[in-house]
Amino acid sequence: MGQRKMSSQVDDTVILGDYENHPPDTANLALFTYFLLGIGCILPWTTFTTAVDYFEYLFPDSQISRVFVAIYQCSFFVSLSLMLRFGLHIPSRVRINAGLLMLLVPMLLVPAVNAFIIREDADRNNPLARTLTLILIGLSGVGTAAMEGSATGAAGQLPQRFMKAVVSGGGACGVLVSSLRVVTKAALPQTPDGLRTSANLYFVVTSVILLLCFVSYNLIHRLPFMIHFTALRAAINEEKSEAKLPRRQDLETEVTSSLLVNGDRERAEGGGLVATLATVKWYAGCITLTYIITLTIFPGFLAEDVQSSILKDWYPVLLICSYQWSDLLGKLCTTLYIPKLLRTLVLGSLARLLFLPLFGVILHGPGAFRTEASVFLSTCLLGFTGGYLAASNFVLAPKLVTFAQAESVGVIMDLCLGLGVSLGSVSTFVFTL
Repeated sequence: MGQRKMSSQVDDTVILGDYENHPPDTANLALFTYFLLGIGCILPWTTFTTAVDYFEYLFPDSQISRVFVAIYQCSFFVSLSLMLRFGLHIPSRVRINAGLLMLLVPMLLVPAVNAFIIREDADRNNPLARTLTLILIGLSGVGTAAMEGSATGAAGQLPQRFMKAVVSGGGACGVLVSSLRVVTKAALPQTPDGLRTSANLYFVVTSVILLLCFVSYNLIHRLPFMIHFTALRAAINEEKSEAKLPRRQDLETEVTSSLLVNGDRERAEGGGLVATLATVKWYAGCITLTYIITLTIFPGFLAEDVQSSILKDWYPVLLICSYQWSDLLGKLCTTLYIPKLLRTLVLGSLARLLFLPLFGVILHGPGAFRTEASVFLSTCLLGFTGGYLAASNFVLAPKLVTFAQAESVGVIMDLCLGLGVSLGSVSTFVFTL
């Protein structure tokens, strides 16, 4: 690690001791709150996409779902990039609270706007209602960037189970929404009133969870556990320390023996964002590739390109629900085991490329490959492997850098996840040709 001037840096042994010998997390309240934050990060966007049939009814012939994606992704990417470059000096608590409020506003206003402006069929495609809805979609993209980037960054500076909690919360969000979709499809008629009731249910549930996130997140900062890490972060920032996080012995061995360049860590310790990215480039690349493959197939292929004479219109709903449960199971399995070698994650990410020809055969091949059993099995494997690899990369990447850089790594990983989602969303059109 080299010589360090004590006048400008905190002694590593003090920092590592403070990091390892922390107060207990009372009743796992902080851990549960970070799990809730993982749900809250993704739930608003999932609500908009799940209720897209309602918005297509309100704004027919406007390609509203594609417009939603374009506005949301642009606002998300720009905001997350700006935060990574200029906003990390703002306390993560402030950024998370601001993000929660920016997500809560659209959840409360979108149903109200459309209920007051669009009262009957003749009011559909109202320009004012459409413009306000798109503005609120953009605001939710900004809020997601502030909240998700800050939550994963903050989790990177806590014990690794907190990053697992945030990532698993994202998986639980998919399970929650897909389960709600099953319930509303079974209980409500597919009429304009039924669509409105279903959409309002999504917005109400999302608003309640966001409020719970807001209250819970602010209360846990009174816990000795959070007070300890807040003080530790403040001490490092004040002294401009580059004290390293304690690392697992297996990860330390892996760093010197696998794909990482030997000088990457040393460059990160003395460099800025580019040097930090160089240190975690393999993990960032794995995240991007994982989500490119996943979004190439899910949800477009499962929702639009397969049919079942037995399950009929329930088929895509159940396939998406199966994917979400498998994704959550994969993320939860990281609590049991995480690969020790980086090359295992890289090879696993590359091996998922085999899903592309597999689903290509299901789409264009003999009928024997399009049975319900084979499609469900392939879907579950896609979800499980994607969830497991995503969670593993998110957990391990912050442990390669210093404590002060761990937050930047969390934001970088989120940015790469978003890049994978965007590229996958584009490539799905090529895949289905």
